[in-house]
Amino acid sequence: MKFSHLKLAIIALACFFYPVSAAEIPVVVVVYPEVSAPYRDSFEEILNGIAKRIPAHRVVVVGAPGSGVELLRQYSPTHIIALGRAGKTEAMLAAGRASVTCAALVYPDRECPAATFGLLPDPGVLFSRLKLLNPGSKRIFAVYSANQNGWQLPLARAAAAARNLELHAVEVDDSKAAVEAYKKFFANADPATDSVWMLPDNISGESSAVVPLVLTEAWRRDVLVFSSAVEHVRRGALFSVIPHFSNYGYAVADAALRPGQRNELITLRQFRYIVNTRAAQHLRVSAADLATFEVVTPRP
Repeated sequence: MKFSHLKLAIIALACFFYPVSAAEIPVVVVVYPEVSAPYRDSFEEILNGIAKRIPAHRVVVVGAPGSGVELLRQYSPTHIIALGRAGKTEAMLAAGRASVTCAALVYPDRECPAATFGLLPDPGVLFSRLKLLNPGSKRIFAVYSANQNGWQLPLARAAAAARNLELHAVEVDDSKAAVEAYKKFFANADPATDSVWMLPDNISGESSAVVPLVLTEAWRRDVLVFSSAVEHVRRGALFSVIPHFSNYGYAVADAALRPGQRNELITLRQFRYIVNTRAAQHLRVSAADLATFEVVTPRP
């Protein structure tokens, strides 16, 4: 994703939205990258959600990343909401005394002083849906990059244990190692009890051989594959979640105004379940279970 510009949404707040005196009315700045479709639509939905909580009065467009720092400081914000990695970088350079809340990050970190909202769900959300679709599930296999998804492993282990599932997670550094790990898994996989949890990372990117291998072998052996990334579902994984961006934006804005924010990573909680109907038909998912998904792909 390339960023050509940054937008700064300078948001004025009415007193009835924040119970303080006129002299203490906060100035909230939303920093986000100018990107091409379809990412632009997602950011606009997030901004619409933010505006429902914090009505925006004007938007200022600035040039290349870094050029908005002086403008940010000029408005003396009390709160900054930084969307995306480029937005976070801009905000951290100009923050001063402002409270910075970061959001719309696929690979979140703890660099923001306040809360950071990720775009991936808690693994437990996916594991619960797995057990619903296949109550006989016992083992989940996953390949992951520690740099990008290591933060998810403690959550995943706790979620698996709570659902009587065994999580077998293999750390890899490149696509070659990932391919070898998957080959070993599929050689002995039991479709009645085993499943694959895929994670978005550079190792399984668009140019990688990893995703085609996983989806081909899973189809051939009737192994259920689910993912934290909706892109994998569109390519053939059974299910994932898709963010409800407007509700997500509202939640981020609400947290940004809350005093005493902790430095914590917050997983995606505003979402809808999405299912690949071709994979569902192949795995003989019942009509009743299919009806529990809010979004389907491919569309009829």
